[in-house]
Amino acid sequence: PSQQTLELRPAIGVDDNQRPARNPRRRAAPSQDAAAPILTFEVQGDAAAIVEGFTLVTGSTNAGVILPAAVAGMQCIIKNNVGGNMKVWPNTSDAINAIAADSAYTMATVTSALFIAYDATTWYTIPLVAS
Repeated sequence: PSQQTLELRPAIGVDDNQRPARNPRRRAAPSQDAAAPILTFEVQGDAAAIVEGFTLVTGSTNAGVILPAAVAGMQCIIKNNVGGNMKVWPNTSDAINAIAADSAYTMATVTSALFIAYDATTWYTIPLVAS
């Protein structure tokens, strides 16, 4: 499978056509997307959309990505390679762990986490060591 790499840096005039398509289907094994939007935002509505599978995030500090809409069993692995903390946002009305819906999960620099959708609105994380 291929992989998705996001280089996050400032951009102006970003629209939905520059984000990778979301696939709400559950797949037998995580796949990856070669699309690499170039965005950097710290709010849910402007974060770089990612897809199911592995995403390597590089570039700016204070970056943010947004998970696809939760579908039970969906998995996203995110590697934060930016020079600082990075926010991972759930899709609209979704939640991550015990954090309120639409609130960000903060990943420290040079860390990785597995995000697993428990149901149609809840993501849980499993930190990955040896980052």
